[in-house]
Amino acid sequence: MAPNVFHFADSVLPLWVTTVAKNELVDSKEPGQDEQSNLTAEGEDSLLSRKLAEMMAILLKKGSPRILDCASGVLLSTFQLTLRRSDYDIVLGMTRFICDKLLGNNSLALEKLQLTRDFLHENFLEIDRYVRDELVHDDDSRQQLEKAKALIRSVLTDV
Repeated sequence: MAPNVFHFADSVLPLWVTTVAKNELVDSKEPGQDEQSNLTAEGEDSLLSRKLAEMMAILLKKGSPRILDCASGVLLSTFQLTLRRSDYDIVLGMTRFICDKLLGNNSLALEKLQLTRDFLHENFLEIDRYVRDELVHDDDSRQQLEKAKALIRSVLTDV
């Protein structure tokens, strides 16, 4: 476990965290896939939050690796709570945001991000435990967690 990290325990996730995660899921859907959720997510607030998330990712990648590491650590610290609450869509969305948008395929950047690496590794093991121990009861949720594991594997070589 990473030292000096706030754990959300039974608190409510910040709205911006869930918004970023849900927008990632909507952005990742193929055209024509789940039209209802696309229509719902296309509101003005969603468009603004997408732009804000894009700007955040750009600025974090251009800035200090230590700041990127801390910001990723904050986002990744929500995983235990989302897994316990069975919010597997949030787990997948946040994993997609961190692995695709913040880290991409830049393995050199990840070498400098100790907190992010530690959290990704820990979260991979926890997601794997949920799938392996059959703590996930439906196929859609299991598939979401498998996708999250695949995303983590794409940036971490030691899992």
